[in-house]
Amino acid sequence: MYIYNILNIKPTVNYKKIINVLKKKKEKNLSVGEIADLCNMSEINLKKTFSKFSGMGVMAYFNKMKIESAQNLIKNGMTVQETANMLGFSNQNYFSTVFKRITGKSPTFYK
Repeated sequence: MYIYNILNIKPTVNYKKIINVLKKKKEKNLSVGEIADLCNMSEINLKKTFSKFSGMGVMAYFNKMKIESAQNLIKNGMTVQETANMLGFSNQNYFSTVFKRITGKSPTFYK
């Protein structure tokens, strides 16, 4: 039993590390490779660990996290362009596409 617990500690620690990196870098436009580097993990290990604990891909989670922040920023008066820039999206159109895919509504709905 003791050996089993030791083997399960590392994936849990890695998952927490990934979540912390995503929260700290929410305003960046990061790839899976960059996230893996920031977590000192391989891309494969990052993807496996993340999906095991969250049930979704790391980029899907990262975008979902960004869009949850975006909803609050837009509700509090920030423009769609400002919000897209602040959260590291390459352009407003891509931001709006991701926003609608995740929420089912356009960003202007939250104004």
